[in-house]
Amino acid sequence: MALAVAWGLTGCGSSHPAPSAHPPAAAFACAEIAGEEKLTAPLLLIGDIHGTREIPAAFGDLVCHAASAHRGQTILAGLEIPADEQAAIDTFLAGAGDAAAIQALLAGGFWRRDYQDGRSSAAMLSLLDELRRQKKAGLRIVVRGIDLKRYDSADDRDAGMAANVEAAIDAVHPAQTLVLTGNVHTRTLHGYPWDAKADYVPMGAHLRAKQADLIALDIKSLGGSAWMCASADPKECGPHDLRPREPNGPTPRVELAPDAAATLGYDGALLLGPLTASSPARSLTPQPLSPSPPPTPARERGLKSDRPEGFS
Repeated sequence: MALAVAWGLTGCGSSHPAPSAHPPAAAFACAEIAGEEKLTAPLLLIGDIHGTREIPAAFGDLVCHAASAHRGQTILAGLEIPADEQAAIDTFLAGAGDAAAIQALLAGGFWRRDYQDGRSSAAMLSLLDELRRQKKAGLRIVVRGIDLKRYDSADDRDAGMAANVEAAIDAVHPAQTLVLTGNVHTRTLHGYPWDAKADYVPMGAHLRAKQADLIALDIKSLGGSAWMCASADPKECGPHDLRPREPNGPTPRVELAPDAAATLGYDGALLLGPLTASSPARSLTPQPLSPSPPPTPARERGLKSDRPEGFS
């Protein structure tokens, strides 16, 4: 893709030629994810481990499959980007994905903040470009930032994100909605994975209370690395190793385990191979063409340093 070539980004998993001006949606080939055809629920929550290349890429592929399966109908993609960045997102998705468009998008405060916890990674920028290309190819996709810029507590933030998802669904009337947020937010049980008694209601629990047939997927991988923050200090943000989480068998694939929702808060998992840390998008600088491929008092009060490895 032009963005990846000019800026040195790793693209999402789909592999296909550049689209013509008005191609049919069927011309867009989605990268294979075994078992994705099981994801028929109207609302899908994908639990991200922030700061990897592979998870945003896989999410882009799932959106591609959903839009292809519901050809002629709209698919809604919700991302953990503050809603006040929406105008910049819309402008980028409607543009050519060139260096000027990238610079305009990255001028937003979300991308330039000091606390780079993986949500504003180069891979997330690449995901937006992938969704832009899917739209250009004729797939009907609407992208919404569903996060809050300011909030008083983690609980308020998740309630606000759930409300933003619901508002987007009411406005867009999609055939299917896919949401990519940290895997703590996507859980459908109260409390944290490491503290079930905590006074915290995740976004996923808010949404399941109103839409029982949603599917929430955790991520399991062969380990690797992710760009994340070890504490509330921006200086402790960077690549960190991840341990494998038992993705025995081929990857990528989807496995559903509905009975696990009552104890784990997930209805299954998206299983991936090794993960690779993705650095902040703001660190990118335009490269010559080549043939080869915010911390605020309202932030979650130190939870970054409390949560175990593999949770975002």
